[in-house]
Parts: sequence; C-alpha cells; structure tokens
Amino acid sequence: MSKSATVTEVREPSARYLVPNSNSVRPGRRLVPLTDLVDLNPKPNRSEMFDNLEVSFVPMASVEAGSGQVDVANIRKYAEVKKGYTYFREGDILFAKITPCMENGKIAVVHGLKNGIGFGSTEFHVLRPKPGINPHYVYHFISSSSFRASAAHEMTGAVGQKRVPAGFLESALIPEATGDEQLEIVAELEKQFSRLDEAVANLKRVKANLKRYKAAVLSSALRGQLWATHPTQANSARPEFAPEIDLPSGWSWASTAEVCDVVASGSTPKADEMVSGSGEVPFLKVYNLGFDGSLDFTVKPTFVRRAIHEGPLNRSRCFPGDVLMNIVGPPLGKISFVPGDFPEWNINQAIVTFRAGPRVLNRLLAFWLMSPEVGERIERTSKATAGQFNVQVSTCRKLVLPMPPVEEQRNIVDEIDRRLSIVQGVEAEVDVNLRRAHTLRQTILARAFASGC
Repeated sequence: MSKSATVTEVREPSARYLVPNSNSVRPGRRLVPLTDLVDLNPKPNRSEMFDNLEVSFVPMASVEAGSGQVDVANIRKYAEVKKGYTYFREGDILFAKITPCMENGKIAVVHGLKNGIGFGSTEFHVLRPKPGINPHYVYHFISSSSFRASAAHEMTGAVGQKRVPAGFLESALIPEATGDEQLEIVAELEKQFSRLDEAVANLKRVKANLKRYKAAVLSSALRGQLWATHPTQANSARPEFAPEIDLPSGWSWASTAEVCDVVASGSTPKADEMVSGSGEVPFLKVYNLGFDGSLDFTVKPTFVRRAIHEGPLNRSRCFPGDVLMNIVGPPLGKISFVPGDFPEWNINQAIVTFRAGPRVLNRLLAFWLMSPEVGERIERTSKATAGQFNVQVSTCRKLVLPMPPVEEQRNIVDEIDRRLSIVQGVEAEVDVNLRRAHTLRQTILARAFASGC
C-alpha cells in the first residue's frame, strides 16, 4: 500500500451558508425559552392505548452518538413497557440526560415509530415540538457542542451517574425563528451535513480497508508468504493448539511455553494498595492496552507501592520489551509492548505477559499474536460466561506458533514494520480529517444559530 493512497479531505463548507445573505441566519435574533418551542417530558394519554398495542421500544443503545440516527425496529406490546419506561411519540426529540451519553451526543428526532408511539430508556428527556415548530430546528440547536457543554456543567448526582436536570432545559434559551426561517435553516444544515457525512463515510471506509490490509500483511507473514512463497513442508502435522495454516519449509512448530521464558498472568491487589495519578510502580489494566502493540498509560494511570510489587505481586512483574495480551473480553485481541518509561511494571489478572526467549524475537511474537489466524484460535478456546470471554493462562502456554530461523525472523519483522508504518501514516491522515469533520460540524451549527447564544 502506498502512502499516497487516496484519503478524503474535509474542507470548509461553502461561504454562501457561512456568510448568509438572507434573514435565515442573522445576528441579534431574539432568544426565547426553549419551553416556548417544546413541551418537556409530556405525559402519555393512556386512554388511547391498550395492552396488545404494538409500539416501538428504544433503549439507550439504539440511539447513535453524534449522528442523530436512531433504531426504532424493536417492537413490544404496550403492556410490556407501560410501566418503568419513558414515553414519546412520532416527531419527538430524545435527549440523553445521563453521563457520558449526553456528552457523546445521544440525541435524535424519532421517526417511523410503530403506531406512532414509542417507549424507551428512563435516561431520556423528551422534547415535544409545539405546533408550527420544526423538530429538527430544535434538534440541531441542542445537539451543538456548546449546548451540551452547558448541560454538562449543570449536571447533578454522583460521579458516573450524573444527569442533566429537567430544570436546565426549562431555563435554556434558543434563538427565535419563524416557521419559514426554521425550514430554511434546517434545509441548509442538512445539505451541509449531507456533504460532510459523505466525506466521513469515505474516511471510515478507508480506515476499514486499512484494517483489512494490516490483517492481510500479518496473515501473509504467518504463512511465510510476505515477500516470497515458501514450499509447504511434507507431512508437517499441525499440533492441537496451532493456527490452521500449512507450515512453510524450514520452519518448525513451537509452543509459547517452549520459546518464552515467562508466560504468566497478573493479579490485582486490594483497593487500598493502589493509587491513582502517580506512585512507585505503574500498574497496568486492560484499558491501557492497544490492538497494535501500543500502550497508553495516560488512561487512568494507576500505581502500586514497591513493597507490594516485590511482595504479593512479585509473579506479575513485567519489564520493557515484554509482550502483553488481555485474556478477558470482549474484546479479546489486545496486544501491547511494555515500554521503557519505567524499569519495571505490574499487571492485573486480566492480562498475560509473554517474555520472549532466545528462539523468538519479541516483535515477531507480538505480530504472531496479532495475526487473524492466531486470534481466531484464541477465541475458539475461550470460555464465555454472562457475555464475558475468558482465556485460560494454560491455553496461552499451549499456543503453538510457526518458528522461522532467527535470521529470517529479523527479515520478517523488518518487512512487517515497513508495511505497517505506511498504514500508520495513512491512518494518521484519516484521523486528522475525521477530527476536522467533527470541528466543522460544530462550526456550522454555531454559525447557523449565531446570535450570541
């Protein structure tokens, strides 16, 4: 793959909209209470409903963050949802009130409801547009990052369970606009967003193709086909825990227990033995691991005292260059190198350390563990309990991998690094454009409602 591969570039929207020449978007528009335009959390008229009536059911997961998309295909009987759920109807606006759903933009106008009626999560505020009010005008205003930032500032409740109170929406202000102005603003916004969404969709397709290319590179390397085709060994029986590939000539099968000096899981100390932010020995959790060998210790950094590290957690010590893999998911398949930021680290019980011995390069070991064939083998041997996947440490030790001669391992690693570095460059460019798209969306919204609000 060439680094010059096409990446959709996100550009500024047209000046016609950002510098309007009509009354549709103008400074100084009067601000009015949001409740002048909508009824907040309206009550259902239960006399219009009966137990066998089919209605749409919308849990929080059915509202897509940041896009305004909502899945209303889940159908239930009114009797099943009439108690304990939030009521809404066709054309209402759902506004997630709980963190982090609100900050992530789980907001939508609901259309296509079964029999025009829906019920859903109790973590929604419902805004019902009054006669003559365009629901998408209100939706676009409350979905802006500035409005959501104000809502986040007014949240109440415990950490992790904070919610936007109804009082915030009752006191919120929105630019006043006539019915025709609302239609014109919505039409222009949706035209601009349609172009932006197309660019974002193209960028996401590029990312998906890059992911497939990376998997193909690792698969080819595992099979000995990265730059030349190796003949397959005659009568090379595949061991039980080996990936389903034919062994290239000159290579041998070896278990991780045979080629690694250490294959061991971590353990978790008592809560009062861990500290956040800074400390003596860094303590890694699954959320610190990446899928591409990277490790991000800026995410909720946790430390343990050296006495704990060298005492109760002694067996889960790890060192720069060790390869880490999560054994609890979903998702499985996180593979990271221990960096050299600290001389020693420690890991929790959901992570396994592979310390490469002299027969295998640590980078090749990591690439093998990242390959689709080995990942599938690991997943097949995992145990699922209540939606959680667990891989036993004994399985990690039994994994059988193809072992090229060490000199060939160096060539394979160099070629993989060369190809994946190109992918990383293109991915970085894609990510820049995706962030730019998000910024432009918020710029468009801010200028559409420009009136000092």
